[in-house]
Amino acid sequence: AVVSTQSPEAVVSTQSTGVRVTPDGDELVSLLEQMPLLENFSGHSLSEFKISWSMWQVRCKQVLETTHFVMDESSDILEIMCGKLECFVKHKDLCQTWYHLLTSHLLYTNPTVSVMSLHHAATEMVPVYRDHMTPLDEILLSAMEFDAHQVLTLCISQFQNS
Repeated sequence: AVVSTQSPEAVVSTQSTGVRVTPDGDELVSLLEQMPLLENFSGHSLSEFKISWSMWQVRCKQVLETTHFVMDESSDILEIMCGKLECFVKHKDLCQTWYHLLTSHLLYTNPTVSVMSLHHAATEMVPVYRDHMTPLDEILLSAMEFDAHQVLTLCISQFQNS
């Protein structure tokens, strides 16, 4: 192993395992700066954005697999950037609702999710907040299913006294 003594957060390279220990912030900041944003792709096709996004995701996963971070928080940030649902669930207390968690998760897993796929993505988040579901949440889920009849039925029962 080669250890740099230039800073307390030394960079360690192990040739046999390919695992690196790196200063926590540097790699994460670099990856975040490289994250493709749809707004920067005006004049380009959606396919070009998706390719760029996939390449960025692969890079994030490579860093996660080949880097040991000194701080667990940095590892969690990278797992979020990789879209690991378990990490989002672990930090669900940072999101007030299932749809807040949903949008956060989609940002790092499928930023171009289609409206038709939104309900499927939502069904992954609902169980996390099962105990905190409100009638409004049920209405929102029905709307994501494009179930107009259920939306109207729920709205009538929920807002009948309003």
